[in-house]
Amino acid sequence: MHQGRRPAVLLVMEVSRAPTSADLRRLLVWAGELLELSEDGAITTTLLRGAAEVVGSDTATVTHVDVRTRQEVAVLWPQARAVISKVGAYAELGHTHPLRPPALTATAERGRVLPVRISDVLTRPAWRRSALHVDAMPDIADQITLPLFRRDGVLHALTLGRHSGTFTDRQRDLLAEAGAHVRAALARVHAARTGLGGVGLQLAPHPRWVPLGVAPGVPADPGGGTGRSRAPGRPAAALSAREREVLELVAEGLTDAQVARRLGLRPATVSRHLHRLYGRNGVTNRAAAVLLLGASSGTRGRDVR
Repeated sequence: MHQGRRPAVLLVMEVSRAPTSADLRRLLVWAGELLELSEDGAITTTLLRGAAEVVGSDTATVTHVDVRTRQEVAVLWPQARAVISKVGAYAELGHTHPLRPPALTATAERGRVLPVRISDVLTRPAWRRSALHVDAMPDIADQITLPLFRRDGVLHALTLGRHSGTFTDRQRDLLAEAGAHVRAALARVHAARTGLGGVGLQLAPHPRWVPLGVAPGVPADPGGGTGRSRAPGRPAAALSAREREVLELVAEGLTDAQVARRLGLRPATVSRHLHRLYGRNGVTNRAAAVLLLGASSGTRGRDVR
């Protein structure tokens, strides 16, 4: 047995406190919202934020992982987490994540898949000593992952994180109850591929923004790889010279204030440039806007390492 790993018997001996009536009411409301989910852009606002609010977490992520090539593309909440300069260490260490093996071997019990926590498989000291925690995820005290689909060596999962403490059995069971709704919603999004802002952050092997259509196991979208559907005859992207300068710096991971300093502008001016190009090009966030650089120049995207 690996040092620091919990005995497997402990995984089934803990007594679980059932979700409360208030928990289930929140779950029902969220399930109703998930029924309306059919666009890429709503993954963050409806699926991820909803999961964090219903279960109770500080972070939420949908990941698409090819375990053979180690390519991993994620959609993250809060979106402020998606800072390319901070994921370099994860690109090297993500394949060592302690939740990956149990997620790949999870089986359904009584019609549902039971999520697994870092605290189920590693003691707290062992997790805190791990290179993944020290170098790539120092702010994460515990994570819980719900496997959604496994096909041809590709894992799709919903993972929630806490900055302090561990996930309780009640939270685990609540996430398990939500599993069928989350799977159906994500399958619907994958089938439609018509949403705005269909972009993800490739965590490995090379951190960069990519259209979700190039994520492992996700069907290519009909918008030409820009992560958004495009009406027939519509120009791929409309960018002024100044907007292109702004987006090239945004693609490097700079904030509005940092972009403003580089270009000798006011932060409010940078924000206005971004919001104008959002509306003109039908995108809803910075990640989707960055892909316009590739769309306007005929490439599939921009490596922003």
